[in-house]
Amino acid sequence: VAASLGKRVAIAEEYRFGRGVVENRDNPAAKFGYLLDDDLRSRTLDDRLAMYRKWAHKFPGGMDWFTKHGDQVRLLEDTTGNGKADRSTVFAGPFNAPLDGLAAGVLATDGDVYFTCIPHLWKLRDTDGDGKADVQEKLLTGFGVNAAFFGHDLHGLVWGPDGKLYFSVGDRGFHVATKEGATLSGPRTGAVFRCDPDGTALEVVHRGLRNPQELAFDQFGNLFADDNNCDKGDHARLVYVVDGGDSGWNMAYQTIPAPYLTGPWHAERMWHLPHAGQPAYLVPPVGRIGTGPSGFLFTSGTTLPDRYKNSFIMCNYAGGRGLEAFKVNPKGAGFEVADYHDFLTPIMATDVDQGPDGKLYVSDFVNLDWGGKSLGGRIYTVSDPAKVNTPEALATKKLFADGFDKQTTAALAKLLEHPEQRVRLRAQWTLAGRCTESEVEVFGVLEQATEPGGNQLARI
Repeated sequence: VAASLGKRVAIAEEYRFGRGVVENRDNPAAKFGYLLDDDLRSRTLDDRLAMYRKWAHKFPGGMDWFTKHGDQVRLLEDTTGNGKADRSTVFAGPFNAPLDGLAAGVLATDGDVYFTCIPHLWKLRDTDGDGKADVQEKLLTGFGVNAAFFGHDLHGLVWGPDGKLYFSVGDRGFHVATKEGATLSGPRTGAVFRCDPDGTALEVVHRGLRNPQELAFDQFGNLFADDNNCDKGDHARLVYVVDGGDSGWNMAYQTIPAPYLTGPWHAERMWHLPHAGQPAYLVPPVGRIGTGPSGFLFTSGTTLPDRYKNSFIMCNYAGGRGLEAFKVNPKGAGFEVADYHDFLTPIMATDVDQGPDGKLYVSDFVNLDWGGKSLGGRIYTVSDPAKVNTPEALATKKLFADGFDKQTTAALAKLLEHPEQRVRLRAQWTLAGRCTESEVEVFGVLEQATEPGGNQLARI
């Protein structure tokens, strides 16, 4: 998992796969099926910890087995400017408490690094410039009340057009006490959340997902998730994420044997495209995508070939299928998938992000070892040299390097109609941050930007 941090790239790095993190099935290397009944009962983190203690005698070293290995956040840096990382340091870690999951999400913004590792949403920061996070704050806790399956973790970090932080959890579920004193509960189901940058105002946006690996907003502010299938004949799905939405999945369905295969999930064709007889409470999927969706990105396409203007790029991890690309077209109250095709294959890609330089950064897991051995991950950059070196692309790179705070209010207003979504959003957030009573000019330019007949993207 990769995220841009100036000239550095932050990586969520896992070592606990099958070596500190368990699941409730009998996978090919480690037999964990004895956890299933207790896992289906678990509704809180305390329940899951009690389950581990109950079965500690099954693990080498007892409860120490859960803390022997730790995940971490690593920084890669290109100090010479030749396009290759020549410095590698550990930014934060190890994360190895008994209830810790896999390091599965990282997002860097203005020196803050948001990091997801069940059961916590972390905010990390290096305040003294030594390359290590001396501030490590748990913004929210209570994600992952179930063991479920490997990889069904807390992940999907992305900033929304509203300036809120959005993220997702797989069907390991949640039981979270908000900073305002409420409790949000959803055992055995995946969900999409949003909160303010400090962790306040946490909300559940969409429920009933199995393993929504990542989230992406399109140019109009519509939110999508790439949700995984359950390996029993159903399809991986593109989900249109809406407030109050429900996609119908429950982790317990995974465990129902034949002939009642996954119960209502198959019997009621819950995972199918919209059809007569589908449960009315569902938000039907947009369409089929891949076989093992992982990293997921929306790109304006300004530094890619013209085919990728306002497109999605997704890592199809299963079978080393690599990166695939597609668009969405409006269809009724929802959307349909269009122009689905291979983008970069074969590669065991787990995530894709776009740097300020316009290049795509792709993490390669290299291979899957069910025993948890590290086989040496890699980070690649992918680019169109003709596109990333245009005056427009270089100007965008410089804009991020200089910082949006240095732009005048008038310049920021003009950037609201920039062809690059990342620029538009940063300009918007910077203007919003200037909305005080003393900044009368800001209100004027915002009002002008939303006048009917003006640039559509600026109005949005």
